[in-house]
Amino acid sequence: MPSVSWGAFMNRLAIIVFCVCWTGSVTAGEDTPSSLAEGRQPRLASGENGNVYCVFGAGEDVFCARSTDGGATFSAPSKVANHPGLMLGMRRGPRIAVTGDSVVVTAISSSDGNLVAWRSADRGETWSAAARVNDVERVCREGLHDMSADSSGVIGVAWLDLRNRGTQLWSSFSKDGGVTWSENRLVYRSPDGSICECCHPTIASHDGHWSVLWRNSVAGNRDIYVSVSPEGTANFGDATRLGDETWTLAACPMDGGDLAAGSRGAWAVWRRDAVCYATDLDDPSHERRLGRGEQPTVAVTSAGPTFAWIAGRPGDLMLLSPREKQPRKIADRARDPDLISLPDGTVLCAYESIENDKAIVRVSRVPAAK
Repeated sequence: MPSVSWGAFMNRLAIIVFCVCWTGSVTAGEDTPSSLAEGRQPRLASGENGNVYCVFGAGEDVFCARSTDGGATFSAPSKVANHPGLMLGMRRGPRIAVTGDSVVVTAISSSDGNLVAWRSADRGETWSAAARVNDVERVCREGLHDMSADSSGVIGVAWLDLRNRGTQLWSSFSKDGGVTWSENRLVYRSPDGSICECCHPTIASHDGHWSVLWRNSVAGNRDIYVSVSPEGTANFGDATRLGDETWTLAACPMDGGDLAAGSRGAWAVWRRDAVCYATDLDDPSHERRLGRGEQPTVAVTSAGPTFAWIAGRPGDLMLLSPREKQPRKIADRARDPDLISLPDGTVLCAYESIENDKAIVRVSRVPAAK
């Protein structure tokens, strides 16, 4: 029997499992979520004319599924690329952004420690070769990053960077739909030498500003901070701690936060100890208690913010919509949720559903709040 490398074996196994699990077009609802395929770390992004995209990893492959009806149904996922050493788990995984005709997917490999981007100009049918985003080799090897697009078509990426002593937060931007990327820019360095080493950052835009959120490490405290750029620029200024209290912790909780913006403002969510909190970025020192849990995520519609989090890893997936006083469970044995909002007020939630020790990518559709 001819020898087969471990990477090639895992690649073939992922394709076999993917084909076995995929059964065709699926319909998403809150009570009957769509099942896309076996995979990990799903992320959502929306485009024009009701197009919604869900990216995820399976083995060393990156896949992208497309919906043409606002997340009600998804077609069979297409393969973006085989990426040896694809980092998956604990919020490590591919990210996706949509701007105009461009769909851009990013991911990090443990093999070379680089952050790369693929671009599709035909709504995910075909994909370009990978383009490296980091301008110094191997500096993204922690594997934690995020990506978003603003209303003008600029795409921003932020990641944990190891080019200098300690972990720092760096960024890069693309003004041509992911074809080229700007010189890397430092967003933040901790006065103590390193930000929290294993918590993912988040980047988002609102009203001409870019915001980046991360977990810091200052004087023994592991609190969530945010930095906002001046309007029309990507130059980040002072960092602001979120919330009323601090979290003294001599370790990394491996749990970052999330940012989202809409007509009702920009909101951040994060975990402190065993509780999830939210804050309006217009009043960053005031926090709103959501409930016990971890891995919180947020989406903002004209009705206000919608929040989701899990009660364990895996655990019950809890959702709190605008005008609701108490959260409700929408799934069990879930992890790594991701929320986005659509122009009509619909909210989509992608997550891993753990079944028989396998992770299945699911998407729930929450109708607009009445």
